Amino acid sequence: MIDEIRLSCSAILRLLSRQKRAFRSYRRPKLQDRRWLGSPHRPMRPTWLCRVCAAPWPCQPARLLLGLEYRGDRAGLAVYMAGMLFDATADLLALNPNPGPGPVEMFERFISWTGPATR
Repeated sequence: MIDEIRLSCSAILRLLSRQKRAFRSYRRPKLQDRRWLGSPHRPMRPTWLCRVCAAPWPCQPARLLLGLEYRGDRAGLAVYMAGMLFDATADLLALNPNPGPGPVEMFERFISWTGPATR
């Protein structure tokens, strides 16, 4: 039984090392490459409204700037916006837990527009 546990542990360690190598090879945009951070169209937390136009963030100008920043990496944009969705859901539920933000509404707001451009 101990040998079986050692084998399963070694298999898990091999899998983790492969995933770690794959993660290291992914090039995330450097912080100084993120031009939109200087943009005034950022979220005002915990309400998640745009600081400039008071529209629900990401407003249209923020979406355009994020699209330009991640123009070659739609998957990276979707991952980034999924993180923003997680933070926004927690903040908005803390502000108004009953009724909280709907999952469909939040998906449409944060994730749906990050997909491939339709022609």
